[in-house]
Amino acid sequence: MKKIFGIITLFFFLGCDDGDIIFKDFNFGTANIQSCTNNRLVLKVNGSQALILDLDPAAFYNIETPEGQPRIITVNSTNRVLYRNYTSNVSASAFCSNNPLTSLPPVAEEWVALPGGTVTVETIKRFNEQDVLVGYNHIIRLSNITFTRGEETLVLQDNDFGTFQKALGYTFDFLDDENNILLNDCGGSAERVFRVNGSETLLFDLAAGTFSTTPGTVTVDLANTGDDNQVVFTRYAGSASNTFFCSSTPPVVPVTGQWFATAGQLTVTTTEATAGGYNHVITLVNAVFSNTIGETIIVTNGTSPEYRIGTYNTN
Repeated sequence: MKKIFGIITLFFFLGCDDGDIIFKDFNFGTANIQSCTNNRLVLKVNGSQALILDLDPAAFYNIETPEGQPRIITVNSTNRVLYRNYTSNVSASAFCSNNPLTSLPPVAEEWVALPGGTVTVETIKRFNEQDVLVGYNHIIRLSNITFTRGEETLVLQDNDFGTFQKALGYTFDFLDDENNILLNDCGGSAERVFRVNGSETLLFDLAAGTFSTTPGTVTVDLANTGDDNQVVFTRYAGSASNTFFCSSTPPVVPVTGQWFATAGQLTVTTTEATAGGYNHVITLVNAVFSNTIGETIIVTNGTSPEYRIGTYNTN
């Protein structure tokens, strides 16, 4: 057996200039990268074979890496790389089920990466044809990965695992491009002004006097808002409603993401309303929202830095 394995190993080092591993018929050259939203797995599947990355979610945060400075993840007991060959063909969706053990066929062969190898991830922004940010590309490479199965080992020196495309995870669709969107409040109180769009909400918790009774424009520096001025973008797992802001009972729909305005400006332009009272047009200018892990949203209206949210009316 040792002699046979030595021949296989020799074939790997001499016959695989492109970095592909060969475990008998090991082949992932054209397989697409798949991922699960309910666990940490990023993987390639080809027939009965699966090459699995089980990494800390921080490896794939939607935060662009500086050029030439990818994230470096060291393989260990919590950041794992595995190759499995099952007794029959598998699908990527089976790994993402609530109970993969019952969704997958038995494992015929498993090779586990020993601690010490590295996974590098270069993250770059992905734009559509209109030059709008639509997601991020995570370019993954495996280096010096030593796989083991019993007493057998195999070294993967350098492998281009591929590019994992990750969506933004939000839409941020609050543009009042036809100047006809009215913002809501709770019982006429200007302390909490908001918009709801599907599963996403935008809350303006602004200092007293921002909605003035004098025509003109008030500008808020979003980089120095403090507790007096907060603009919060929230995405929920289901549909949102006005009661999320106006009820004393917290919403039962889970929050899947939350970002706070951290840069740019907010302007409130006040005019007298024809029917009485005042109209306050809220606009974000060069606004940037950030979450707790450092992911950012840059708010633009195409090529314009001004993003009109809508009008809030006071009597």
